[in-house]
Amino acid sequence: MRIIVGDVDPDEVPFFDQWRADNPGVTLELHAGHLSVEDLRCGGDFAGVCVLGTPMTREMMTEMVAHGARYISNRSIGYDNIDFAAARDLGIRVAHVQYSPGSVAEFTLMLMLMTLRKVRQMRERFAAQDFVPAGLDGRELASLTVGILGAGRIGGRVAQLLSSFGCTVLAHDPVQRPELDGIVTYVDAEELFRRSDVVTIHALLDDSTYHLVDAEALAALPEGAIVVNAARGAIIDTPALVDALESGRLAGAALDVVEGEVDYYFADCRGRAIADPLFARLRALPTVILTQHLAYLTREVVEEMVRDGLDHMREFVTTGRCDDEVSSD
Repeated sequence: MRIIVGDVDPDEVPFFDQWRADNPGVTLELHAGHLSVEDLRCGGDFAGVCVLGTPMTREMMTEMVAHGARYISNRSIGYDNIDFAAARDLGIRVAHVQYSPGSVAEFTLMLMLMTLRKVRQMRERFAAQDFVPAGLDGRELASLTVGILGAGRIGGRVAQLLSSFGCTVLAHDPVQRPELDGIVTYVDAEELFRRSDVVTIHALLDDSTYHLVDAEALAALPEGAIVVNAARGAIIDTPALVDALESGRLAGAALDVVEGEVDYYFADCRGRAIADPLFARLRALPTVILTQHLAYLTREVVEEMVRDGLDHMREFVTTGRCDDEVSSD
């Protein structure tokens, strides 16, 4: 069995080496960066691809089928990089990795607290040797209402972590999880926006959630609210968010993901101009904390992503099924 692996980070290599040693009948072909059609064209037939962000377009999948490949294993929870219409048409099956929710949940809580306590402003003043505390007063979670958009495994874990802070926790999700009984109050999206001092986003990106947090939703938030996003950038209408932040109506935002990030995140852009005016406006705001889509990145999760991503491919090939198979339906 030959598996072509894309988007390989140096931190993943020891785990790929370990999996290769444990599975001597499998050939792993590792590529740094996104896979290209040319990568799929070289070397003969293969079983499938294991990727972390490579755009799996119709052209890519057509090349896969030409080489006998029928499976994609996505080494992440989200799978908006995959053209599911093409996958259906070409008979390609897709799995994703459901790694431990703790990494993203803990990172989310960190971003939330850093924004509420104005840590970016503190650090900038410290660097300038301005030690005057005026204007650096923050907010305490215990006095606030936090709204969770998407209370699945990650959003649910965020709710559990928040429960120890004494804040009111609202959630909007089509599925109500019994383990969150007594921790969250489920409400519709409109009520969540109207009542939440903090909105944190943990939904999958699809047609129903694209720009779910739009100008109308942001206008419904209480004055001085903050927005945290560690899910997918396109769930927020970025121009509307920038306008709300620049006007001062929102007190801040913490974004581990942004629209258009595929053009620069996961790349070394030192010395390179990033031609994204909205990204530049976000970076210029002292009330905004930006991190480069790293909420998932712990040693434990990297090992899970590699192991489970490759195990899923082996399951597909040897049994014809996978418990973590996904579709756009």
